[in-house]
Amino acid sequence: MEQYGAKGISKGIAIGKIHILKKEESVIEKRCVKDAEAELVRYREATAKAIAQLKDLAEKALLEMGEEGANIFGGHQLLLADSGYQQMVCELLQEEKVNAEYAVTYAADKIAGQLEALEDAYIRERATDMKDVSHRLVSILSDKTDIQTNAEQKTDTDTREPYVLFARELFPADLLEVNREKILAVVTQSGSPHSHAAILAKTLGIPAITKVSWNLDFEDKTCIVDGINGILIIEPDESAIEKYSRMQKEWNEQAGLLQKWKGQKTFSKAGKALKLMANVGDLADVEMAIKNDAEGIGLFRSEFLFLGKTKAPTEEQQLEVYKTALQKMHGKPVVIRTLDLGDDKQVPYLDMSGEEDRGIRFCLKHKDLFKIQLKALFRAAVIGELSVLYPMITERKELQEIRQIIAEVETELSKEGIEYVLPRQGIMIETQQAAECSSDLAKQVDFISIGTNDLISCMLGTDRWQADTSEIEAENYEEVYSLIRQIVINAHNAGISVSICGELAADTEWTERFWEMGVDFLSMVPGQILPLRKKIKELTDTLLL
Repeated sequence: MEQYGAKGISKGIAIGKIHILKKEESVIEKRCVKDAEAELVRYREATAKAIAQLKDLAEKALLEMGEEGANIFGGHQLLLADSGYQQMVCELLQEEKVNAEYAVTYAADKIAGQLEALEDAYIRERATDMKDVSHRLVSILSDKTDIQTNAEQKTDTDTREPYVLFARELFPADLLEVNREKILAVVTQSGSPHSHAAILAKTLGIPAITKVSWNLDFEDKTCIVDGINGILIIEPDESAIEKYSRMQKEWNEQAGLLQKWKGQKTFSKAGKALKLMANVGDLADVEMAIKNDAEGIGLFRSEFLFLGKTKAPTEEQQLEVYKTALQKMHGKPVVIRTLDLGDDKQVPYLDMSGEEDRGIRFCLKHKDLFKIQLKALFRAAVIGELSVLYPMITERKELQEIRQIIAEVETELSKEGIEYVLPRQGIMIETQQAAECSSDLAKQVDFISIGTNDLISCMLGTDRWQADTSEIEAENYEEVYSLIRQIVINAHNAGISVSICGELAADTEWTERFWEMGVDFLSMVPGQILPLRKKIKELTDTLLL
């Protein structure tokens, strides 16, 4: 019996035989061509064919996985049609006269590299989507009819007993290309909880783990996949099988019981509604928020519209996305954070050399870009409950500058005769400086969101992805708690609501504290909403006796 540590990306327990998904590895060579125009035609024809394939996959996903699955493939269509990506490919074809296979791969890898360098896990995972799109185009250009798996493998998996699927990396289409009724679990060498393949695995209730180094000789061996604790066991003994069989039964029973918490309301100690909201990184995540019964979107990261492009999105392009998010939420509140570039989030179409400003300071420096986003947001607010959230606010002066720009935006929209609504205005408190002047800042806005990841890293003097709950517990628990509590008090004294937005929002070790503070909103990853609702309901039932 061998046991391996892993990262759980879709919870659950599975026991079964291993089947390894083997994909042909493509080596893309750079070739100079004489007829650049012919390569351009090949690229455009391949793009049209890829979009047609993705439309078919979206229709299939809609029937088999629901709207959240269909939207993933819709997003891939948008990537193929993205003007920035197309421009990069066309320039390579026409100016460097290279083969189309190389051009689409180079452009996708360049965009994926920019995304992978980011700290934000949600946006970083969109790099996988770019690789998937590139792989599809190369397969078409190379005349391979079966994109993801070969026909023999597909027939083989259809005739097999239920199995645990092993793969180096899993793309969303993989889960449509195989018989999912036969898949007990998924094990990959690379991936994350935020990848679209992981989202689909969760949607389908398939346990999944990643970051596992496996060998081809694992084929047909028995294994246990523990997606709850992140464990893989190869050739388990009888006691391990007995133990995990019990765990599997208990997990399946608990997962079924979670559904009863849909539609339930939670309340703070003062009897006020405590709403559980979702953090999302794109429109596909909005579908996951709906599926997990989020009471709204507490943080919509707008960066995905700007990153991985060769030029900034237009006002109309942004408007369409914001309106779609509001329409999908059917009247529930949607809080959209304005562009949070700078620091680790770089874009090639802006001169960001030596750029140290981040969040609102970046927006104020790039005023034209900021105004276009505000126009799109104000126009979208006509159709739903939209709120605007400004990141990394540190002082009153920044709010004064924002108000001046808002006045300019309103004047321009009015002159153009365009209908708009001024949304609720909120700020993210993510630094100690902002926390210490939160009493004054709270009087200037409609709501406050506490970005706990940045706030804690600021207090601990670490990078924000290195500040975890255990570090807080050990060293600075009371200091962090006191600072957050004071921000909540200051917000309520000013008559405005306050939300917790960050990993602490779903940390059950902090749940009772937030409940006692009277926090109005907790905003988290969609999959954590129902478990936390159950926790809060049990907590309130106990403490209110």
